[in-house]
This record gives sequence, C-alpha cells and structure tokens, in this order.
Amino acid sequence: MAQYIELCDTFRDKAQTAHDAARIWQNRALLAESRLSALRTAYEPTSTPKEN
Repeated sequence: MAQYIELCDTFRDKAQTAHDAARIWQNRALLAESRLSALRTAYEPTSTPKEN
C-alpha cells in the first residue's frame, strides 16, 4: 500500500510541475500579446477617412 501512495505522490508532483510550467508559458504569452498590442497602438498609422 505504501508503494501506491508513493507512486501517487510522485505522479502528483510531476503533474503539478507540468501545470506550473504551462502556467508560466501562458503568462509569458499573455504578456507578449499585451506588449504587442501596446506597440501596435503606438506605431501603426491611424487610418484617415477616404475622400470621394
């Protein structure tokens, strides 16, 4: 029985580590997306209405 508990603990630890790593990458992606949006707002030319 102790072996199964140890195996479950090991599995849980590995799953938690993978989850933490995924969350770190997700946070990095969200930060990059936010920075890109800010840069687009700052540097893309504003559209002007077309004259007929």
